[in-house]
Parts: sequence; C-alpha cells; structure tokens
Amino acid sequence: MAFRDLVIQSQLIPPLPRKAILPRPRVRSLLQRALQRPLTLLLAGTGYGKSTALLDLREEGRRLFWYTVNEPDRDPLLFLIHLISAFASQNEAYGRDALRYLEEHNGRVAPSALTPLLNALTLHLLEEGVLVMDDYHWVHDVPEIAGLVRHLIQYRPPNLQVVIATRTMPDHLDLNRWRVKGELSLLTHSDLAFTSEEIEALFREGYGFPITRQQAERLAKETEGWALVLQMIWQSVQRQPSASLDGVLERLPETLEGLFDYLAPEVLARQPKEIQQFLVRSSILRQLEGEICDELLGIEESAVLLKRLYEGGLFIEAAGGQTYRFQRLFQEFLQAQLNHQPAEARSLHLRAANLYLDRKRSEEAIYHLLKAGEYAFAADVIEQIGVGLIRSGRLESLQYYLGRLPSGLKANRPLLQLLLGDLHRLLADFEPSLIHFRAAEQLYRQKGDPWGCSRALRGQAQVYLDTIRPLQADALLEEALRLLEPQEYRDE
Repeated sequence: MAFRDLVIQSQLIPPLPRKAILPRPRVRSLLQRALQRPLTLLLAGTGYGKSTALLDLREEGRRLFWYTVNEPDRDPLLFLIHLISAFASQNEAYGRDALRYLEEHNGRVAPSALTPLLNALTLHLLEEGVLVMDDYHWVHDVPEIAGLVRHLIQYRPPNLQVVIATRTMPDHLDLNRWRVKGELSLLTHSDLAFTSEEIEALFREGYGFPITRQQAERLAKETEGWALVLQMIWQSVQRQPSASLDGVLERLPETLEGLFDYLAPEVLARQPKEIQQFLVRSSILRQLEGEICDELLGIEESAVLLKRLYEGGLFIEAAGGQTYRFQRLFQEFLQAQLNHQPAEARSLHLRAANLYLDRKRSEEAIYHLLKAGEYAFAADVIEQIGVGLIRSGRLESLQYYLGRLPSGLKANRPLLQLLLGDLHRLLADFEPSLIHFRAAEQLYRQKGDPWGCSRALRGQAQVYLDTIRPLQADALLEEALRLLEPQEYRDE
C-alpha cells in the first residue's frame, strides 16, 4: 500500500463555517498580530471556538494548509504522512519527494524525512502561507512527533507561519526557547472568550434573539465568555419569549464546571424524539458520515440531517467534506445516555465494526470491536492487518491495538505472539521479543503447524542476529528449515 493511501483527506480540509458565525474583529486582530511570529500557540479548552477563529485566516490572503489531528495520528508515521499531505493536497510538488523519501526508507520516521518537504516549500511557496495543526492535543505528549514539529518550525521557509491549536500545553516542543527568542505568540481561552459586547452581538446577529446590555453582561459573568455554554443557553431559550432568558440565568449552577452538566440534558430533551435517538445512537462514531449513519441506524437521509444539525449549531463540528463529528463534551454526554442501555451500545458498536470491515476500514472496525468487548473478533482483524502495519512502519499503532487485548487471549493465539515478537524486536526490546517468539513456537508445536513453528524459530534467530549472536541464530535457522517440506514451502 502506498503511503498516500493512508491519508484521510477530510482531515486536510478546513471545517465549513456555520451560517450563524459572528465576525469577531477583536479576535481576528489578535490572530493577525500573532502571525507576525513564526509560531502561534492557540491554547484553550473544548468549546472556546479555536477552529472557528482560525477559519478567518482564509480571508487574510494567505495560503492556508490545514491538518486536523485525530487520535490514530499518535502513530508518528501516520502523523508525518498527514503533515506532508496537508501541503501536497494543494500542490503535489510540495509533498511528492517527501512521500517518495518515506517509501524508499520503509517509513522510517525521523526529522530528516521532512527535508524534501522543506526544500520544496522554500523553492515553490511564493506567497505567505500558514500551516494550521488543529486538535494537536491528541499527540501533545508523543516525543517523536514533537521532534518532527520542532524540525519543521526551525527550518520552515520564512514566509510560512505555523499555528498549533490544542486543548493542552504541548510537551517536548521547547516553547520557552521560542518565547525567549521572540518567535512564539500565545493566545489562550481568555483571548477567545466572548466579551459582553460580543455576546450581545452574537445573540442579536448570530442567533436572531436580541438581548439587553444587562443580560449580556450577566451572561459574560456567569459563563466567562465560554462559547459552548453560550450556545447551549441559546438552545435553551430559543422559541421562547426573551424574558425567559432571565429565568434560565437564575437556574444556572454557581460553578462554570457545572454549567454543561446542567444544560446538556435540557438541550437534548428539547429535540424531537427521532433527533434524540439519532444523536444518542450515533454518538458511538468517531466521525459522522451520512452513509454510515444510514446503515448503522437503519434510516435514510442522514447526510441531510447532519448538515441541518451542524448549521443549527447543535454541537456538531464539520471535519471536512461531508464528514462531521460531535463536540467532545456533548458526545461524552450522549454516550453516557447510551450506556444506560449496555446491550444496545454493544450492538451498535458491533454493527459499526461490520460496516467498516465491509468498506476495508479495518482500524475503525478494531476500535468498535474493542468498545463492544469483542476481543476475539478484534484479534482476528489485528492478525489480518498486523504484518502490513509492521511492513509500513506503523509499530505504535500495532502496539496500541495489541495492548488493548486481554493477556489471556494473547497468550493462546500463536499469530499474536508472532506479531508481538516482531514488534518488540523492531523496538529493540530483545528479551520480550524472544519470550513471545518462544511462546509462539510452543503453541504452533501443540497445533502441529510446521510453518508456524518455523516462523517462530526464524524470529528467534533474527533476534540473535540483531544482538550479534550468530551461533545461536545458525542453529535455529537450520531447525526452521528442517521443519519445512521443500515442495510445500518453496517460497519460505
């Protein structure tokens, strides 16, 4: 498989703006000033409007390169491929040589892999450009990824700025060094929080629900300008007399942390029954796609419904193209509702897994099988794709999947033991590697499987070769060859 086939294109497309988005000149001005430095860190919790604020960059006359980071991108190879493709998606010349370099070096992740990309950008990017890495918190603590980002920032062409949007402070990026050099701009939730003037304009122009100056000031005080909660309050009072806003404000919890827990059930309860069911049952999905939702839930026109919910501001975010995702806090709330029906939740995860398997999206299927507690089924799929993950250098992904399986299950499946042996050997954990290869050998001998036994012996031999113990390796290789019938295993 070519590395470009691992790219999820929707991650490279900026979200579509909602119709009710309020222009915020104050925030735009802050971003403009921030972009005078090479690196901008946008640090704020969920629901503060980081992605929405960054969409204004499209109006600034700069070339915008976008990468929405997802949880699977904790695998450094996946991250690097998507990072390169964020540029290549707009001009193939930017990323062609970098992807070829990766393939020629068997997916070896190192800062040097960025050299062809950086050279191409220096030569061919003639206008001002901005790279946005949104949702960087998914990978904020992965040292290998931090090394790639440091290298990119340090050697980027002078007309390229980098913006990192994250919920948590990134580790390993040497931010203090950039700050001391005057090359880092930091924007936080306090910069994104709505002022009372912006709240008044939001309800009047964005929501079509005029409020008084006093109400706007009280909302600013009660919510601390948190965009997510302002949106939920609007959901609570729309289609009611404006005076009801004071009643909602009187009932709000005293702490900001309690606002979401208080408002979410009310927002959900105000939806029609069929919408409630759609939201709760589809909350198992990491990405919302119309076709998947239709088949998962046995309905039609999910794509139309998703677009309507998104444009209506019901805590669904655009993830590029026709793909959406839930706002994280609201998804966790919906999942908590579904977990009151564990059998239904398990059934939905299992159905989703089969839908993704039918579409050859094995890793998404593994996610749902693990959520459903179908560990043996998940192990079957991991065994099918494990060798491919190793060959493409995606060791971290394989390590994560294997780590989610029960120890007892892994102990009794020889192919999983082989995969564990290969994984630990390639990670230079040689003693654990030998233990797994020996376990695989024993299991294959019990099954009377000469090919498997030979494969386990060859794995052990490779460990000894890697650790410069050729005599032990020779003996194991000779035994491995004796187990194979020449005519039956001609290619081995």
